[in-house]
Amino acid sequence: MVEIGKMNKMRVVKQLDFGMYLDGEELGEILMPTRYIPKGLLIEEMVDVFLYLDSEDRLLATTETPYAMVDDFVLLKVTSVNQIGAFLDWGLPKDLLVIQAIHSITLLQALSQAGGITEDAGNVVLVTRPASKPPETDDPAVAEM
Repeated sequence: MVEIGKMNKMRVVKQLDFGMYLDGEELGEILMPTRYIPKGLLIEEMVDVFLYLDSEDRLLATTETPYAMVDDFVLLKVTSVNQIGAFLDWGLPKDLLVIQAIHSITLLQALSQAGGITEDAGNVVLVTRPASKPPETDDPAVAEM
């Protein structure tokens, strides 16, 4: 079973000009854009990919590894804040969303935010707070969270 928000070993099923499609089992075929295709990868071969939704909510596969995945606990940099919530840099082109409505704190741009990574009922990977375990760090500022 493939999982959104985690690394998956997937089989290449076809190649087009703009990328390769991978067998996503019950999720159907999943696009891995050309920029993520490892050199020499062929149809029917297996590839390790991370699954996420892009800025247009399309399910994509990437060979890049994010700073955190579903069920991880991390400290990430806030890249922007708006009325929806805060967006965190997690090492992928689409920033990770912390929904403001589920938090009782105000997030400020350029601060870091600790939280647990999860997936909601709509298959959206996002951050929840508080997370189930504390960050492992010697930084006193993080320890006070």
